[in-house]
Amino acid sequence: MIYTKFPASLALKLSQNQRRVVERMAEQEKKSLGEAARELLDAGIDARGIEC
Repeated sequence: MIYTKFPASLALKLSQNQRRVVERMAEQEKKSLGEAARELLDAGIDARGIEC
């Protein structure tokens, strides 16, 4: 398993539906909640055309 260091953290409040989506995605893809949330955040950044 490859471990990536993430030096920054972010805390946010989610609706119950948003939390369920992240949990379901993590479970289906055998990922942690953090991995699933980062993947969704990356997809949102790409969808908005924001360059990182």
